[in-house]
Amino acid sequence: WQQLIEKFIVHVAYRYGIENVSRWKFELSLNYTSESEFLEQVKHYDRTYQIIKKYAPKVQIGGPGSKPQNTGKYNFREDLKKLAQKGIRFDFISYMLYPYLEDEKGERFAKMIDDPSFLPHKLDEIEEAIAYAGYADLPIYITEWSNTISNRSVINDTVNKGAYIIKNMIGVAHRTAGIGYWVGSDLFGEFADSKAILHGGTGLVTKRDLAKPAMHAMRFLNFLQSNILSIGPDYIVTKGPGDAFSIICHNYKPLH
Repeated sequence: WQQLIEKFIVHVAYRYGIENVSRWKFELSLNYTSESEFLEQVKHYDRTYQIIKKYAPKVQIGGPGSKPQNTGKYNFREDLKKLAQKGIRFDFISYMLYPYLEDEKGERFAKMIDDPSFLPHKLDEIEEAIAYAGYADLPIYITEWSNTISNRSVINDTVNKGAYIIKNMIGVAHRTAGIGYWVGSDLFGEFADSKAILHGGTGLVTKRDLAKPAMHAMRFLNFLQSNILSIGPDYIVTKGPGDAFSIICHNYKPLH
């Protein structure tokens, strides 16, 4: 792995130029099920960080890139503290957020968290954990997010999903450096069992490139300007250069 990373960073520095590469961000995800695995991955991350920084010191490298769930075996708050105590360096903090609570049985038996404001509420916990661990000055990236990982959920094709996206984006617009939605297209998931135009996939567009309400929600968000003038539970007002204003409101209703 270390040889691969070294050859890769040297290659891209020559291929694209060190100025371009220096603007890149690398996220390393720590996914573990035991203390020994955690310690091994921490060493793995630290060595990878050192190799990349040796050739491209301005590149940003972040993590832990895991799911911030609290169960008996995994406490992301305490684990982040352990990383700080071991002197692990992050240029940004990253997490994946899905409304599921996993235990030792794994993802297949995870329990759904019924919270329409899951994203901002979980971000509250992350911000508290970052301050507790001593990483408070670092930007936060949510590199994966959605309200479901199911590729067979009818909710994914509804206007409810579009309103859900806008509601949660408004809730974190001023608090994160970036967020990645899961996922772009329904082509991501297997659909051999369905010939229908819509089959509940997690994508913003269908497998035949038709825009779903989730995609229109993203399009609305893309109209927002750079400066936030006012923000509330169901609206956001932004201003750009000159007299350019953009306002988005939502009327999200939680499902029964």
